[in-house]
Amino acid sequence: MIILLVVEDDVNIVQLAVVNLNKRGYSTFDANTVQAGFELLKTHKPHMLILDLILPDGSGWDLLRAIDADPEMPKLPALIITAAILKDGHEYTYANLCGTLTKPFPISDLVHAVGTCIGS
Repeated sequence: MIILLVVEDDVNIVQLAVVNLNKRGYSTFDANTVQAGFELLKTHKPHMLILDLILPDGSGWDLLRAIDADPEMPKLPALIITAAILKDGHEYTYANLCGTLTKPFPISDLVHAVGTCIGS
């Protein structure tokens, strides 16, 4: 089973994402902070990360930096979901960034992006 980690502080988006991704056979875990997300990455070994950029304890970029800095952490695919507009030369370049969705987005776009990112 493919495991997804959703790191997002908007409860409504988390609930919508988790329900719809679970319906499609994915196993999901969620966190609402950078720190909680990093801890879940270590304990649950997800196959993919779905990540908001603006979180209560920092930026989603901080989480991607922490993944890159930890040699024992797998460099899993990451999909950014954010209300911020990303510009060329944004704050950080993560090698396994597989896409971005700008909020609000249809849930079908999220499901499609996840399938594309993990190759299913």
